Amino acid sequence: MQNLTANNANHEKTDVENLQPVDAMALRKAMGAFLTGVTVVTARNQQGEPYGLTVNSFNSVSLDPPLVLWSLDKRNDKLDLFRQAGGFTVNVMRADQEDLIWLFAKTETERFLNTDWYWGKSNQPVIRNTLLSLECRAWAEYPGGDHIIFVGEVVNIASSTGIPAAFYEGSLAATPLMYAATPTLGELVLLGGGHAQVDVLKQFAMHPLPGLRLTLVTQDVRTLIRVCFPDL
Repeated sequence: MQNLTANNANHEKTDVENLQPVDAMALRKAMGAFLTGVTVVTARNQQGEPYGLTVNSFNSVSLDPPLVLWSLDKRNDKLDLFRQAGGFTVNVMRADQEDLIWLFAKTETERFLNTDWYWGKSNQPVIRNTLLSLECRAWAEYPGGDHIIFVGEVVNIASSTGIPAAFYEGSLAATPLMYAATPTLGELVLLGGGHAQVDVLKQFAMHPLPGLRLTLVTQDVRTLIRVCFPDL
């Protein structure tokens, strides 16, 4: 305790009030190192039509009451749609739903024409066969800098199985590299996909470990192509 006190005494305090905020692009780059899942948030507009967009600014807030949140740029032209919808659905996407993720990320497109969806119990649109769908009624709305934060109370949950999609360092891929214990002694299983998995496979090919078998489990065919045909 004496050492801690001495160290604190020698520490020159910073005038926090005069610190300048970091540059916007610096924060954006830094947050790229934070792995997130990928969601499509859907809602019913004033004409009774479904709308949705791809979002990764999603998080849980509270268990009792059951609350979740997501945020939307104030400049988005569909901001009022979500403000007036009375609720929304957060659809957590699977890794093999990349086409849907990019479809709902486009600026102008018919997003629901060839999408399998239905009206949920909350009267909000729900995308079928996602990893998870959380139907919410509007709970609160808060300003958050250049974004608006939407908080919803979860009123219904639908879930299935699969590998979750992930967003990391500006790239969309299957869940990044994970290691899993297996019943077979001497076997290493790689789950997921993306650049991290490719790097490990290359290292294993150059420096194989005697007696260790490598098994690849992925839904990302492009991972295999990049490993087998690196010059393509």
